[in-house]
Amino acid sequence: MLRKIIYSSRATEPFRVDDLYAILRAARANNAAHQITGMLLFINGRFLQVLEGESGAVGEVFDRIAADAQHTDVRVLRDAAINTRRFPDWSMGFEQVDDDALRAALRDLDDDGGWHDIQNTNLILNSAAAETLLQFYAPDLENG
Repeated sequence: MLRKIIYSSRATEPFRVDDLYAILRAARANNAAHQITGMLLFINGRFLQVLEGESGAVGEVFDRIAADAQHTDVRVLRDAAINTRRFPDWSMGFEQVDDDALRAALRDLDDDGGWHDIQNTNLILNSAAAETLLQFYAPDLENG
């Protein structure tokens, strides 16, 4: 059975670009070894990540991530069975999202303005908003 977990967390210290890429390299290697795919967004000191793969593997990888001291306030926003991977070819996609990119993503995704008034931190603590934002960076696939 396939499973996805979407979570957000807050960096415990400021991250430089080199720090983010070191995390990304480690995540890609670990995820490939466990056949995990997904996407990682870094938004103003917060992480938003989706992990997808076999249920047990996703749980193990998430537990290891949640115990990492580089971040805190880990919140599971969605934990669900899925039929299809959204990121089938990405051991871990990555985007560092600044305020302009966030506004552009939300403008493209939500014509009625519903997400425009949510602050960045609140945005990635709301499961529907977080999934919408991740969808912006996802390949165009059906997801179960």
